[in-house]
Amino acid sequence: MKTRYFKDVSILDAKVRKQQSYGWASLLDGIALLKKGTRHLIGDGQNIRIGLDNIVDSHPPRPLNTEETYKEMTINNLFERKGSYYSWDDSKISQFVDQSDHGFIHRIYLAKSKKPDKIIWNYNTTGEYTVRSGYWLLTHDPSTNIPAINPPHGSIDLKTRIWNLPIMPKLKHFLWRALSQALATTERLTTRGMRIDPSCPRCHRENESINHALFTCPFATMVWRLSDSSLIHNQLMSNDFEENISNILNFVQDTTMSDFHKLLPVWLIWRIWKARNNVVFNKFRESPSKTVLSAKAETHDWLNATQSHKKTPSPTRQIAENNIEWRNPPATYVKCNFDAGFDVQKLEATGGWIIRNHYGTPISWGSMKLAHTSNPLEAETKALLAALQQTWIRGYTQVFMEGDCQTLINLINGTSFHSSLANHLEDISFWANKFASIQFGFIRRKGNKLAHVLAKYGCTYSTFYSGSGSLPIWLDRYFCNDPN
Repeated sequence: MKTRYFKDVSILDAKVRKQQSYGWASLLDGIALLKKGTRHLIGDGQNIRIGLDNIVDSHPPRPLNTEETYKEMTINNLFERKGSYYSWDDSKISQFVDQSDHGFIHRIYLAKSKKPDKIIWNYNTTGEYTVRSGYWLLTHDPSTNIPAINPPHGSIDLKTRIWNLPIMPKLKHFLWRALSQALATTERLTTRGMRIDPSCPRCHRENESINHALFTCPFATMVWRLSDSSLIHNQLMSNDFEENISNILNFVQDTTMSDFHKLLPVWLIWRIWKARNNVVFNKFRESPSKTVLSAKAETHDWLNATQSHKKTPSPTRQIAENNIEWRNPPATYVKCNFDAGFDVQKLEATGGWIIRNHYGTPISWGSMKLAHTSNPLEAETKALLAALQQTWIRGYTQVFMEGDCQTLINLINGTSFHSSLANHLEDISFWANKFASIQFGFIRRKGNKLAHVLAKYGCTYSTFYSGSGSLPIWLDRYFCNDPN
């Protein structure tokens, strides 16, 4: 296929061909969506064209604005070599890139290690395409006019409350379908063009609406009465389905009732529907008492399973509790705590760090202004990078790095991925490999107080602040009051 349709170009640049197959024509539709939602992550810059490939992290991503003459130019022509590293060359940016995009390009972080360029999906933090994110782009693309889609039937408030119920996921979905009028009762099927008898297949007294099948059919009424539920004692079932569901949801929130009695109505609805399907598909009529017994048994089973799970102590919580207090590193290690401060209005960040030995004595600390930062997570990432560099400069080879951003620690330890921080993570890996031994750990803010104070106040009057030996008076006050 490549030889025939896109021999000398990327598949994202493939075009309509003469005498193309139906399969290729359908692929082109999907490729158009992929091209619109992908963004190029700059590595060595040798394969990214300035005016043709999506670089700017906007919605949707787009190329840089440049003159027609320069559109094919690769972006590495905008780099300036500084020693073994690269940075943006302001003079070349002014020459080849439209002034409106200068801010965008300066906000793109260049990794020190020049790996090949990557193509990522811009609508997922992992950088990978998903059907859900692709559908979102199709329905939220500002460049296309898509007619408004009517939402499904049913109260949004009731549906939201359903998703928060402490019940099985399949029952939540069932109740959502019922509110959306998506249950296949005979009355609903006739609205879809099926020529069938709309009357109730069980009682034949009236049309089988969803409310009739679950609440007002003689069989359903008998089930509700036999259940001896307090819901029935308080009021009769309404002819309005949403009113009945609202009453059940209010009943579930009643704190004076036991969990069993609160949840039983949900399982009664489920078993009534199952009994109805037995009549329609298997010609088997279950007795109302059997339906009630089945509903009660399933409610008991669910509560037994979930309550026993709640009683089991959570290892995750135990680990989290251990991360509250600062702990000394082993004798041959130092521990560097880091944190970031982020100004939402100015999009500026500062990083703070403090290095302590195995006795807990501060031996070095500092703070610095960081470059333009888009969000708090990027600020934390840049603060870690600065702390790593300062620790390595001081000659330490065995280090514990500790911060209060769990998301960042997960990214560093490889348990998750964030495409927008890929270049930052490359540099963190580059510096981490310089140490003989290094570990990254999470600690709560309470145990990271000194690094937080340095990030917040360390660079009040300068762009860089550093110290060693005896703590200054303003910082010593926080150190003495620190229970850790």
